[in-house]
Amino acid sequence: QHLLKRDYGIDGKLKELVSERDQNFLVGSPAGKFVLKIANAVEDEGFLALQNAAMKHVAQADPSLGLQRVVATSSGADITAWEHGGSRHAVRLLTYLPGDLYSAAASSPALLESLGSFMGRLSHALRGFGHPAAFRPGFLWNLDETMAVKPWLDDVVPARRDLVASIFARYEARVLPHLHMLRGAVLHQDANDNNIVVDKASATVTGLIDLGDMTHGRQINELAVTLAYALLDVEDVYKSATPLIAAYARQFPLEPGEAAILFDLVAARLAMSVCISSHRAKDFPDNDYLLVSQAPAFRLLERLDRTNPD
Repeated sequence: QHLLKRDYGIDGKLKELVSERDQNFLVGSPAGKFVLKIANAVEDEGFLALQNAAMKHVAQADPSLGLQRVVATSSGADITAWEHGGSRHAVRLLTYLPGDLYSAAASSPALLESLGSFMGRLSHALRGFGHPAAFRPGFLWNLDETMAVKPWLDDVVPARRDLVASIFARYEARVLPHLHMLRGAVLHQDANDNNIVVDKASATVTGLIDLGDMTHGRQINELAVTLAYALLDVEDVYKSATPLIAAYARQFPLEPGEAAILFDLVAARLAMSVCISSHRAKDFPDNDYLLVSQAPAFRLLERLDRTNPD
């Protein structure tokens, strides 16, 4: 609170928020609500600068799109630093996006359409945006690097290993030969149900948070990742995918080559996810969540494996 007031001139109450690798707080103050983000000491400040630059770009390209905004320090800096225990932590303050998480909302055609429209607007707004930190060699969650996690196939439970192997084979045959011909862009690449903000009353997506998986990759990956999460445990894959894809394409038209491999990429994202979580489970055997959370992904993979990708 003292450092917040010193560097930002904001006197507010702090409530800790859940975070994977940073320390985040919700700030309540007379000036409004904000999110205070204290980065892990090993975080690359260049990558934080990428996130800030992306938010600023979108704010200009589509001012009404629900992405957080960067709040500068009293001296005008987008990133400041706080020292603790001999470590230096990069610090940022962002605006707060009100609403509920997508995970707390009931899935419906209207909500799926709204999600597709929001992500299409985001892809449209990020056209022309570039930043050197967006090129992240070795970043495992980049769909362009799907084959990098194939060696972890042996870590998947034996009963599901053949299913996941078939998805990698499908990626090698149908996607890999065409990657070099597809559009590239800087992507958010993590529109999961706990990063999407909604207005439940109107079944509308109002915002998107957490730019921690931003990377440069094939443009179509953005839609594929969105679908991979949105289609988990839906009653009808095609019925749910249709309004989302259609709404996305109205905002940001697909190219034929992208459309041809879209569902292959959805399956590949899920295959990557179960391989990565299975590999991590070996290092953290007491973390049951790493394997329990795979169940919806396996269910969707089974359904996608039975569909005709064309």
